[in-house]
Amino acid sequence: MWWTSAQWYFLGIAAAAAFILGIVGFRQWNASVGTWNASFLDNAYLSLELFVLGSGAVEPPIPLPLEIARFLAPVVSVYGAAAGIATLLGERISLWRLKRARRHAVICGLNQEGLLLAETLVSEATQVAFIDDAPDEWALARAKSLGITVIVGDPCDSESLRLAAVGRARVLVAICPDDGKNADIAVRASEIPRPSRAPSLAVYVHVLDTELCTLLKEHALTSETVDRVSVDFFSIPENGARAMLDTVPLRSRHEGQAPHILVVGLGKLGRSLLVQAARQYWFENTDIGSKLCVTAIDKTAESKVALLLLRYPALSESCEITALSMERESPEFEQAAYLYGSDGQRHVDAVYICPDDDVHALVSAMTLHKHTRAAGVPIAVRMSDERGLAELVKTVSGEHNLHSVGMLDQACAKDALRNSTREWIARAIHSEYVKHELMTGVSQADNPSMAPWNELPLDLKESNRCQADDIKSKIADLGMDVTPSPDWTQDAFTFSEEQVELLAQREHDRWMVERVEAGWSYAPGPKDLEKKTSPYLVPWDDLAEVDKDKDRNAMRAIPAILARAGYSVIEFDSKPVKN
Repeated sequence: MWWTSAQWYFLGIAAAAAFILGIVGFRQWNASVGTWNASFLDNAYLSLELFVLGSGAVEPPIPLPLEIARFLAPVVSVYGAAAGIATLLGERISLWRLKRARRHAVICGLNQEGLLLAETLVSEATQVAFIDDAPDEWALARAKSLGITVIVGDPCDSESLRLAAVGRARVLVAICPDDGKNADIAVRASEIPRPSRAPSLAVYVHVLDTELCTLLKEHALTSETVDRVSVDFFSIPENGARAMLDTVPLRSRHEGQAPHILVVGLGKLGRSLLVQAARQYWFENTDIGSKLCVTAIDKTAESKVALLLLRYPALSESCEITALSMERESPEFEQAAYLYGSDGQRHVDAVYICPDDDVHALVSAMTLHKHTRAAGVPIAVRMSDERGLAELVKTVSGEHNLHSVGMLDQACAKDALRNSTREWIARAIHSEYVKHELMTGVSQADNPSMAPWNELPLDLKESNRCQADDIKSKIADLGMDVTPSPDWTQDAFTFSEEQVELLAQREHDRWMVERVEAGWSYAPGPKDLEKKTSPYLVPWDDLAEVDKDKDRNAMRAIPAILARAGYSVIEFDSKPVKN
């Protein structure tokens, strides 16, 4: 609460007022009674004694200032002592509660990013603890106002982690500014023993470098858990790129043609957005037969695009990239001839402004807004957060085609923990499900579970995530494994029908357990999301063939789903298997 930090300011003002009123009051009393000629220092001393009930018992008449001071000073003393004791005991009680906590979250790094994560977790009724060796005063005050326990210590120190009861925690987030420190925290947390009744610990490690984060995430699914501790990685620029693509989706304004997007700025965010857009378009629009068109603008666009093509060879097969090396403050950028084709028509369908600086991003957005406003071309502009300049973007965007995307708010506050390897696969599972339902003639009106991912109820999202968690185990049962594969254009492995049947039955059994634990029950008739009833909560042998086919199709899609997330299926001790 705001009073926790503000109370000391009010207490200081009240103490000063009591002291001054006491001096004035004693001076007036001495003048009226005339017992002795007290000096200023005498009156000041008597006024100070009021705080310990030492000088207030005087003969009437008592002046009003002294009357107020006689009661205000002791109140200040008592309240100050009580508040101090409460603060001391509060920290002790908070640590005591933390030692007995279970399924709580520990965040290493008391900074703006960590606070946004903490606010989200607290809003979900999750107990949170911070560890930081040198927290800023404002961040410390904010954390305490949220009722969060703060441990001032080195988060890489095992003792600090034990003090935060990491052994019984459900989530640990390492979000310090140093990538190496975050990695060290993950290692130390994995070494702490976990009681038998403690939940599994999900460790999320922030990695600022997007290329390194991609490599680490690609290995996250293939890594074995250690003593019920799983480690995954996330990057704010990478998550921000996903948020921008969710805000302004890849859509062509010309039927039958591939979208043409403009990416301004090829820093960490811009490069990640370009790769994610290419991968997403490849899997969602293979029937069009044309490549995604990309115009990329940066001071050194040509060299950065050339490097991307070396790192991701699939880019050349899935999109056509035009690299324009120009300054954002140049006549060429201001004239915006790159928005138009040789026929003089505006060909760009969406614009993504990705500079790391808010001012430069806003200037670039406003420049392009002038050229695209009449055509209603949507523009997503990167902002640090949803306040300040981002509010200005919303103000000037009267036609709703200029969208600010706050990196910290969108990519860190709510979805940072969910935009991990697990989330990639979960979203791909949902996309494949929707795609199959549409092919069979089912619409969202017939099946509410086909809603876009961002509109999907939380329990259905969790269902997809649980299915993603079980994929590696399913594949291992077949004597196979998964391996990172940055080439999303290669053919996916195909299971035999016998393998599909085994996987489908296992998936149905897993799904039934997961649904029952989530509060669902069997009921005939259509599935009811509100009542949590389903006609499919029956043993595999009692399931209709048409419903069994849904599980079979989901299992057949596993290799394609993994390919969407950057993996391919392999047999143990063999090379990746293709069609």
